[in-house]
Amino acid sequence: EYFRRFYGPNNAVVAIVGDINVDTMKAWATQYFADIPAGEPHRPVVTQEPPQHGERRIDVEYDANPQVLIGYHVPEARHPDAPALAVLSQILTGGRTSRLYQRLVIKERAATNVFSGSGPGALYPRLFTFTVVPIAPHTTAELEGEIYEEIDRVQREPPSGEELQRVRNQIEASAVQRLENNFGLAFQLSNSEALWYDWRQTFRDQTGLLAVTAADVQRVARAYFDKSNRTVATLVRPAKPATGGTN
Repeated sequence: EYFRRFYGPNNAVVAIVGDINVDTMKAWATQYFADIPAGEPHRPVVTQEPPQHGERRIDVEYDANPQVLIGYHVPEARHPDAPALAVLSQILTGGRTSRLYQRLVIKERAATNVFSGSGPGALYPRLFTFTVVPIAPHTTAELEGEIYEEIDRVQREPPSGEELQRVRNQIEASAVQRLENNFGLAFQLSNSEALWYDWRQTFRDQTGLLAVTAADVQRVARAYFDKSNRTVATLVRPAKPATGGTN
């Protein structure tokens, strides 16, 4: 029932890129899609999560390497603050020159890696998450505290012009890489059409990211990275059962 409702031609976006014949493409689209029935019209069910008014914490016991995930509530991808949050993510964890990667991975050798970004999805409010895996003897609590220190730093001091330029260079390079082959261009065009109802947003996204200022980055860090707005999940190894001695 789920696939019949949502996986129909009336709910699909198709992007075709390359040296093509338009009439041939239309004929093939008719050939392969015309016989597929349209799904029933549906009204999206939107559940609005109430505001969070205090930090939430959870420990999960599992026989795996410890790690910590910190999530802050942030708006959907179409919100005006989304570009600044994306730039903030790059400043903190985007590549080997980012603040947290330099601190935790390169200098202190305290973590295998550190990541951040917004998700899941794009249409509705989501979480901006940090994920870090410590290297023994460093602990999840230690690395969690260092992430908060870097958050506090950007809240107190806007990023430097050099950092912003580095991120702009990354954005421009990434845009070229995404569009340098037919698959990447088709993916970006169809994604923009599905999310924004306008394939041209593919090219506006880069403009919006490049327009982000240091003040914008500091503002969103102050607005969303608050203790009462976060949930912290820690993966810990279960305690080993004590072994009995012999008399």
